Amino acid sequence: MGNTNSCTLSEDDLTTFSSSTVFSVDEVKSLWVHFKGIAGSDVDHISRTQFQEVMLFRDTAILDRIFRVFD
Repeated sequence: MGNTNSCTLSEDDLTTFSSSTVFSVDEVKSLWVHFKGIAGSDVDHISRTQFQEVMLFRDTAILDRIFRVFD
């Protein structure tokens, strides 16, 4: 999952995301690969259930708040 060579973002997207965040291009690639590992290769979103499983949270109001912030 840490293989940044499988990043499917365009160079323009990588540059845009890197310049508008605190993450380097390599970090954006790594985060994208990790995201795609959770969401699946054909999906561009993570469901609340997937988010809960990855974050190891119980089903609580705080989980809903955190999910909404990231969503």
